[in-house]
Amino acid sequence: MRWALLTSMPSGEHFTLRQIRQALEWKSDDVKIFSVISDGHLKRPEQLDRELCGWRPQRVLWYSEVGLPYYELWISEKWESIPKIDLWFDEPVTSVERFGLEGVMRLTGGRRDFFHGIWDGYWRKDAVARWGIHPKAIHLAADGNEFQPLWKCEAKRKKTLVSDGMVFIGMLHSQASIDRHLSDLPRGLNALARAAQASFDDWFAPDRKMSLEPPSWDRVWRRARMDLGRKEQILVDMEEQREREAVFRVRWAFWAMAKNRVRVEVLRRARRVAPLRIYCDQQQLQHASVAEWGSLLGKEGNEATVVDTSGITGSELARLYWEGRLHLQATDPQSVEGGIPYRVFQTAAAGRVLVTDGRPELEDCFASGKELLTFGALEQVAAVLESVYADVDRLECMGRAARGRFERDHQWIKRMDEIQGWVTEAGLS
Repeated sequence: MRWALLTSMPSGEHFTLRQIRQALEWKSDDVKIFSVISDGHLKRPEQLDRELCGWRPQRVLWYSEVGLPYYELWISEKWESIPKIDLWFDEPVTSVERFGLEGVMRLTGGRRDFFHGIWDGYWRKDAVARWGIHPKAIHLAADGNEFQPLWKCEAKRKKTLVSDGMVFIGMLHSQASIDRHLSDLPRGLNALARAAQASFDDWFAPDRKMSLEPPSWDRVWRRARMDLGRKEQILVDMEEQREREAVFRVRWAFWAMAKNRVRVEVLRRARRVAPLRIYCDQQQLQHASVAEWGSLLGKEGNEATVVDTSGITGSELARLYWEGRLHLQATDPQSVEGGIPYRVFQTAAAGRVLVTDGRPELEDCFASGKELLTFGALEQVAAVLESVYADVDRLECMGRAARGRFERDHQWIKRMDEIQGWVTEAGLS
C-alpha cells in the first residue's frame, strides 16, 4: 500500500505523523510525507497535485485541517476514488473555524471517500451536529519499540534513575501567555472573558465537592454568555462575526486556564502523599517557568521538583517514563469524554502505572484497578495514591498488565488496521 502523509510543517516531522509513518513502514507499506507549505505559504492545488501524482498514493492521510483546503482537488476525477483520512486528536472546532473550513467539512459529510477520525465522543457528537459528518472513533497510541518497559532493556537503565516519588510529564501555560491572549479584546469579548474567569473561580472554589469534569472551552463559553447582560450578549454576537482572531484568542485562554487549574489541583493533592517530579520543557515561551510552577503548587506537602526537558527529543522521551514509582495525569479539558492523551499509552507501553481521573471512554482502553488507577473527584486523589504507593509488588503487577494490554490493543499498527477497516467497510479498495 502506498501512503501520502500531508503535513503543514515546512520541514521536520510532526510527532504524531512520525509515529504513524513508522507503523506503516513496519507493515511494509510505502510511505512518503508531503508538506502543504512552500516559502511560508499554502501550496497551490496544482503544485500539490503534481507532487502527489509523482508518488501515485493509494491512501492520503493528514492531521487536523491540513488537507481540507484542497477539497476541490480531492473530488476531481483523478482523486475521488482515493480514500482521504483526516485524524483529529484535539477538539476540531477551532481549527475548522479559524481557517473558514465549515463549508468544506459539511461537503465531506456525504462522501464515502472521506474519513474523519475523532478521538473524543463529545467532539464526535458535536461534529455530527455542526457539520453533518459521521466521524469514526479513534484513539492515540504509542510505538512499542520506542516505549519499552525497563525490564526489557535493563542495559539502558541509568544510575541516575529516580526510584521513588511520583512523576508528572507535562506542562502548564504561563500566566503571561494567557494574559497576552486576553489583551486588547473588544468590549463584548472582554466581558465574556471576565465572566469566564468568574466561572473558573466558582468551578474550583475550595468548598466545592468537585468531580473532575474539566470544562471545555465551549461549555465555559456557554455558561459565561448566560451570565452577561443583554447588551453584552449582543456585542458578543457581533464580535464573533467580525473579530475572528479575538474569538480564537479567548477560546485558547479558556482552554489554557482550565488545563492549568485541573493539573494544579491534582498535583497539589498528590504532593500530600509523596515527593513529586515534574518533567516540562522550559524553553517554550508559553510554558510556565520553574518559579511559576512553584508559586502555583504552593509549599504544602512533600517536595516538588521541576526538571527541564527542553533537550529531550521525541525519540528520547521514553526514558522519562522509567522514572518514579508511578505516574500522574489530570485530563486535558478538551478530553471531555475520553480523548485520551499520549501519556496514557506511553505510560502503559513503558510498563508503568498511571493514576488518572476517569473518563467514560478510558475503561474501554484500560481496566481501572488492574491496568491503571482512576479517581472520580479531587477529594479522592490522595486516597487512591495512598492505597497503592507503598505496594511495590502491586505496582509492578499492574505495570506488566498495562504493557500487555498496550501490546494487544494500543500500538500504532493497531490504529492503522482500524483505519483500513473503515476503508474496507466503505467498499473502497
